[in-house]
Amino acid sequence: MDIAQDKKVKYVACRLKGGASAWWQQLLQTCLSEGRGPIRTWLRMKQLLRNHFLPTDYKQMLYLQYQQCTQGHRSVSEYTEEFYHLSARNNLQESESQLVARYTGGLRESIQEKLELNSVWTLSQAMNFALKAETQLSRHYRSQLARRSYGESHAEVSKR
Repeated sequence: MDIAQDKKVKYVACRLKGGASAWWQQLLQTCLSEGRGPIRTWLRMKQLLRNHFLPTDYKQMLYLQYQQCTQGHRSVSEYTEEFYHLSARNNLQESESQLVARYTGGLRESIQEKLELNSVWTLSQAMNFALKAETQLSRHYRSQLARRSYGESHAEVSKR
C-alpha cells in the first residue's frame, strides 16, 4: 500500500492502538501547549515512535537474532521464513554469496551435508535444495522406522 508522504503521519496515527495511541495524542497536545507545531513528516514521526517504544539496543538485539538464527527443530519452510524476515529487518546489504553462506550455516547439519553435494549460488537454490533434502531425509527416516517396526513384529511372531 503506497501512501502519499503528506498523508502518512495521519494514516499511521489513525492505526495506532492502545497505549501507543494515547501516547501519540499526549505528544500532540504537548506540542500544541508548548507552542510547537504538530509533527508533519513521516521521518520525524518514525523517529519519535522508535525512540519511545524500542529499546536503545534494538538494532543490536535484531542483529544478534539474525546471527543466531538456526533451523533447530523447525521445518526448512519455517526456518526460511524467519531467515527472510530477519534479513529484511537487519538490512545489511549482504551479497548473494554471503546470504547463501549465512542461510546454509543455519540449517540442520544433516541438511547441510546434503547441500554440500551441490553447487549453490543463490538463496533460492539453497532453499530449494534444503526442501528437497528435508523431504529425502524424512522419507529415509520413515522407511527406517517401518523396517525396525517390521523387524520387531517379525521377531515376536518367531518367538511364538
